[in-house]
Amino acid sequence: MVRVSILTLFTALALGGCGSSSGVTGDAGAVFVSCDTETRATPYQPGMQVTSAATPPVFMIKLLESNPGPPVKGTNTWDIEVDEAATGTPLDGLDINVTPWMPDHGHGTSMPVVVTPTGSGGRYTLAPVFLRMSGFWQVKLTIVGTMVGAGVTDNATLPICIP
Repeated sequence: MVRVSILTLFTALALGGCGSSSGVTGDAGAVFVSCDTETRATPYQPGMQVTSAATPPVFMIKLLESNPGPPVKGTNTWDIEVDEAATGTPLDGLDINVTPWMPDHGHGTSMPVVVTPTGSGGRYTLAPVFLRMSGFWQVKLTIVGTMVGAGVTDNATLPICIP
């Protein structure tokens, strides 16, 4: 009898400890994420894009592809293109730092994202993009550009929901 009670308590704590505010509460307090109702995220589609935060924006970032696609809980590989926002010119030679962040929970991930230039056309591979749990994620990029002016720095965020 005690064994069942401890197991039930452990299960409730484990499932209910890190749910998302965008989900529906189920048995034992567990939260089931519904990306259909998450209004802060942009629905994934190859080619989705955001501009950087400066006014006017310095960079346009396109998520060309996710492998797997759409992104899943766990390890993903993203191919992005970074363009100059004003002209649409692809930018090579950028210094890009990527930080996946889950704002509802106040945590990121344990795996650093490695950014690898693909050689031309402003394209970069991000791997691993480790999204360790379901819910709303902000994949934050800090971009330092040398092609659009020495030392130009701007930030962008790809808001995505992982079911």
